[in-house]
Amino acid sequence: MKSIVRTAILFGLLWLLLPAPGFSQIGVKAGLNLASQRQGGFTQQGAQAGVLAGAFFPIHINKRFTLQPEILFIQKGSKKERESEYGFTSLVTTKMNNIDLILVSKIHLGNLNTFAPHLLFGPYLSYLLSGKYIYGDGEVEEDIEDYHKLEFGYTLGIGTDILLGSSKIYIDARFSHSLTDIHNTPTAIWNKGFSFSAGYYF
Repeated sequence: MKSIVRTAILFGLLWLLLPAPGFSQIGVKAGLNLASQRQGGFTQQGAQAGVLAGAFFPIHINKRFTLQPEILFIQKGSKKERESEYGFTSLVTTKMNNIDLILVSKIHLGNLNTFAPHLLFGPYLSYLLSGKYIYGDGEVEEDIEDYHKLEFGYTLGIGTDILLGSSKIYIDARFSHSLTDIHNTPTAIWNKGFSFSAGYYF
């Protein structure tokens, strides 16, 4: 029953984020996400590189502000050395495949010839599609079952549009952090990451 409710919420928000028929602009983007996790106080877990890809829908409110809903497939996770009950340490890699719905606000800073830089920030809702623990160099893999499906968080960063003749390219760099505990055990864990992406407007 819980999974049905979560799926209904996800698709409801997806519907709200889709652009109305009157909006003519759409873009696609792809990039790299350097993901890690914060566990407990300020304990850091090592970074795990993953990919991101999806679409964005700019809604130009005025010359200084754009609202940009996004739908992204993004890989999250971490790497951490763990000690077994026998005193041995081994590397454990957590790999997570997520769908993120992001409501980005863009504050435009003006035009510099072919560049149009902006600041960006906004909330996101993330849904965990699948994930696994990988032990050592990949000898053993295990599906993760101790994470919540839904995650709420925020993202902030900088970006710019680049005008190349009749083409318009978009690049940005972001920091993201979950606001909710994503772990389904007493050990609190939060996702975080730095992402770098490039996109193209149609």
